[in-house]
Amino acid sequence: MTNRKDQSEGQKDIEGTPDPAPAAGPSPTLDGGGADTGAANVFPANPNTSVPVPFPGSTAEGTHANHPSNHGKDATLDEETLDRLRRCMQRTGISFKNLWLLRLALTHASSATNALDSNERLEFLGDSLLGLVASELLYERYPERLEGDLTRMKALMVSSKWCSRFCNELGLREFMQLGKGISHNSISDKVLGNLFEAFYGAVLADGGVMRARDLLRTLLTKFLPVIEAASNKDNPKSDLQQVAQRHFNASPVYELIQESGPDHQKTFQIRVRIHQMVFPPAWGTSKKEAEKKAAWNALNELLRQGIIDDSVFD
Repeated sequence: MTNRKDQSEGQKDIEGTPDPAPAAGPSPTLDGGGADTGAANVFPANPNTSVPVPFPGSTAEGTHANHPSNHGKDATLDEETLDRLRRCMQRTGISFKNLWLLRLALTHASSATNALDSNERLEFLGDSLLGLVASELLYERYPERLEGDLTRMKALMVSSKWCSRFCNELGLREFMQLGKGISHNSISDKVLGNLFEAFYGAVLADGGVMRARDLLRTLLTKFLPVIEAASNKDNPKSDLQQVAQRHFNASPVYELIQESGPDHQKTFQIRVRIHQMVFPPAWGTSKKEAEKKAAWNALNELLRQGIIDDSVFD
């Protein structure tokens, strides 16, 4: 058994906890691959693979780190919690050096003793990471798409509906700590989406931005074709009609600005007006196409201004 002292002031490992073995391979991803980062405690996603158990006993390495309600004291995790956390790492293929961060990410406010003991702060962190990684990925993969198209796809990607789907892909639902009387089967998409963001917030806090970014990109890339297809199937005119009625008690008006080209190959420019609000116009090879694009422009602008949130795309 080896004792280590952390270089940071005021931090030390729990006595008797062995050093984790160095990683023999790449940093874990959803399919067990990934770039070699030198990270320790690789948990392969393949259940038939021999999985190391780097956290024996009833204590967790560095559990006081980033946990403001513990006032710098070491924390102890019971065997039942440790088993749940280990199974979560096995299921996701993502390991944690600081198990307390994973424990916080999986703790819903309904079971927390106070607000700092829930996953809400990590959700805040993960939400920012998701927005950045989604934007970066879409910008790289769709060099011919305009800003409005990218915004529409991003809105879907970060919505509660899709985040809950990502959460189910990772299998996080069964490991969430809930309050008494709450069933795992009754968790809403919003709660699952928040859990997903908190989990990747914990990955970021535990392993740094680059590791969290790479792991999240792996997951989002897997779903990118489906998200692209979903963005093309959406009905923006219907969505905008509902938004206009709910927020402005009015219906959107589509105005023809100009048309161009010969009769057999005309293009049309149309914009949307809601009361005194006028939104960016759009061109289309038919009035129907131009109206659809103009509706997307209006929704994107309302989203950018914070008048609506991404739930409109659910």
